[in-house]
Amino acid sequence: MKQVLLVIALCCLSSVFAQKQNELPYTGVIPKITVKSVGVNANIEGVVKNESELFRTLTYELIIIGNMGTDNASKTEQKNNFSLAPDEVKIVATQNLNVADNDNIIVLLLIYEKGKLIARDREELKKKINDPEISDGLEIKGLVVENVRSKVGKDFYDYFYRQFTLKNPDSDQLVKVEEQLGIGIGTRIQVKVQEDLVFESFARPNEEQLISLANNAVMRVTQFIKQKEREKQLLKRF
Repeated sequence: MKQVLLVIALCCLSSVFAQKQNELPYTGVIPKITVKSVGVNANIEGVVKNESELFRTLTYELIIIGNMGTDNASKTEQKNNFSLAPDEVKIVATQNLNVADNDNIIVLLLIYEKGKLIARDREELKKKINDPEISDGLEIKGLVVENVRSKVGKDFYDYFYRQFTLKNPDSDQLVKVEEQLGIGIGTRIQVKVQEDLVFESFARPNEEQLISLANNAVMRVTQFIKQKEREKQLLKRF
């Protein structure tokens, strides 16, 4: 009986979320669920950006619903307070999952301010058997991969990844962050879309510089992807 009630409760939660997805006004707080997959494992991060000019004191709730609509439905939650300075981006929650064959997992990231829901994001993860369209069986739009060798390269990749997934949540492009180690002048960072080199710069172990480089790279990659999409739409007219 308890299992049946859990299934009903989870279905209601998902239904309410879907119905009110577009009802929340813009508040300057942007939540984003990012997913990195390695084989059957999925690393989930809840990332929040403050686009407003105000210091914000907020509460996040990360809800993971497994096997929706089945007798094996499950629900896990994380909830905590956090704060964001203007223009700050912060990872507020992380969770590692094992996605089994034919799993259907829904992830919700809810943001509250003074007890009121002000922003949300939703992702659905599916793992299907023998599906050639899905890398490692995990269905996720777009992919950002890295081939870096140093802490500088890893830090740049982390900054780039968070900003890129916030600005391009529906991208279906393969983006690559690569590093070539240098001597004396720092390490060379390259960002490619498919095989097109879009951004290249030397980087040093300086957090402020790395964040600035990552933001610049995200801007150029976003512009490149939008231009490719415009060209694709133009070709469809002929």
